[in-house]
Amino acid sequence: MIPLPALAIVALCASHAVPNFTAPAFAQSTPPAATAPESPAKPTRKDLERAAERGDTSAMYQLGLLAEVEGDHANASKQFRLASEKGDARAMTRYAYLLAYGLGTPRDEAAAASWYRRAAELGEAEAMSNLGLMLANGRGVAQSDSEAVEWYRRSAEKGNAAGMFNLGSMYARGRGVAQSDAEALTWYTRAAEKKNAPAMNNLGEMYANGRGVAADEAKAVEWYSRAAEAGSAEAMCNLALAYAQAKGIARDLPEAHFWASLAAASGSGEPRTRGEQLAKRLAAQIPAEKAAESRARVTKWIAARAVPITTN
Repeated sequence: MIPLPALAIVALCASHAVPNFTAPAFAQSTPPAATAPESPAKPTRKDLERAAERGDTSAMYQLGLLAEVEGDHANASKQFRLASEKGDARAMTRYAYLLAYGLGTPRDEAAAASWYRRAAELGEAEAMSNLGLMLANGRGVAQSDSEAVEWYRRSAEKGNAAGMFNLGSMYARGRGVAQSDAEALTWYTRAAEKKNAPAMNNLGEMYANGRGVAADEAKAVEWYSRAAEAGSAEAMCNLALAYAQAKGIARDLPEAHFWASLAAASGSGEPRTRGEQLAKRLAAQIPAEKAAESRARVTKWIAARAVPITTN
């Protein structure tokens, strides 16, 4: 970590990740002089609604996703619940998430943990990781680091980036497993290679502090930069400090001010507070026009990015 009085760096945070949904690709061979058939039309909302009425859980799930995108959490909750009750593991995972945070339905962490467990037992990797989070934090279920590690590992071994990150965090802290910087580094690296922003940030901190690997400030900055570009407010703070103190990169106070201001504008909780404090200090050390340029860049950066900002 890059020291600065009154601005301690805290990482090793966990996060819920929203799964990506990729349609399967089909290869087709077309005889000479023949016309290839058109690709099946994408189902309309009406098509999905009719299919859902017939009991099609995949259609219910897709309607739930559409409702989430539209910000209609009540309808999303309804669709996911209906599909969950019919045994759809993906829907169980999304419904549990809404229950855990009280989105579109009364908050019920015990019910969330129960649905995560049901989905996890059906092999849903994201549910395994989120069940681990509930267990690690004692949310809706008895706290158990050892069981959390078990579910994180199962999720990670199925290729889930959040599971890899969370397992790495447990090794870094020695919770539910023997402390091992080498293992933490391994799992953070695997998660970072899947573009998990918190893992990229923590990997940067491992390099900055020489934990599990030879200290390398330039490498730390590389990972902070990738994490910050991916939306990690924590990494934005770390990158700002690196620029401010010439750690692994040439000193550049205006650039440091930009990243601190971006963390302040886009983060929440501690990263936001750290960003605000650092941006205020840096603004006093650069020309007013440079500070104004930084703030303008922040506005453009946020508007141009489709990816959500994380709070880690």
